[in-house]
Formats: sequence, structure tokens, C-alpha cells
Amino acid sequence: FALMENLKELLKASLLSIIFFLSLTACVKDVELDQVDEIRLKPTAVIDLMDYTLEADLLAFDQQQPIAFEQDIKFKVVTDDLKESVSSVNLMFKYSNSLPRTFSATLYFITNRNRIKHIVSFEIPPGSKDSPENLIFEEIFEGGNLKALNESSRIKLQMEMQPGPGATEGQLKLQSTAAYKFEF
Repeated sequence: FALMENLKELLKASLLSIIFFLSLTACVKDVELDQVDEIRLKPTAVIDLMDYTLEADLLAFDQQQPIAFEQDIKFKVVTDDLKESVSSVNLMFKYSNSLPRTFSATLYFITNRNRIKHIVSFEIPPGSKDSPENLIFEEIFEGGNLKALNESSRIKLQMEMQPGPGATEGQLKLQSTAAYKFEF
């Protein structure tokens, strides 16, 4: 029996050694050291920009003239230490309009010296409480546009509510984000 026990232990050890050796060699790939310059990391980071809601009680009257309002956001889009690593920035503006009014939106990207570097304009169609109008607007900054964005220190959002009937229910919601794509 002792010989049989030793033979079982020997077979078990041999089998485990073979399995271990095969697992080490099965996933091995030759790596050339001069390929290290070809390795690129491309992470994406998403941050919130603006988030607000305009309620219907501000529109409880019929209006014959457009009403304008604006929001100014100090926003250094890309810090100096990351400028070289950012390959693109995707700004996304998601609106949900359950008000019976059209809104015109204009975004100004402005430098410290109040110079406008980039302008984006779009319209938000009217909706209703039962059927809100949803709009997603995206602006992708790459190359020359990215340079203009990098030089901006703030974003000014101007909204203009077009004339129309009063509203007692509904709202205009905005959620916006900036998605940064890096390359290291």
C-alpha cells in the first residue's frame, strides 16, 4: 500500500506540474521592446456643466415680444498641464421642453479679455406637459476648434423665449456635460 500511495502522490505532483507549465505558456506573447512607443492610453472623463429648470409660472402670461435671459459660467475647459493630452472635447446639451414656447439658445465661448472664440446656436422646439420635446445637441471640439475652446475661460448661455401663449404647467430642463478624450 505504501508503494501505491507514493505512486499516487508522484502522479498527482506530475500532473499539477504539467498543468502549471501549460497555463504559463498558453498565454505568452512575444513583446518587442521597441513597441513601447506605440502604446496609447485613451481614457474619457465626463463632467457636469450646467443643470437648471425653468418653471411654467414664469410664463403665465401671453407675450408679444421675445424675452431673453443668460447664464455666465466661469469654466477653464482644459488646464495648462493637460492641454497636450486632450484630443477632443464633446459638449452635450440635453433639453426637455414641456412648455408651449420655442427657445433659441446661443453659447459663447469667451476669453479672459472678453473676446468670443466660438459660437454655437440652436433652437429648442415647443412641447407640452403630456408630450415634452426632447433635444440633444452636441458640439465636438477637435483640432482648431479645440484650440479656441482651450483659450476660453467662460461660457455664456443666452436663451431667448419666443412670443406665444401663457403656460400654467410644464418646464424647460437643461442638463449639460463635457466629455474629455485624452491620449497619453
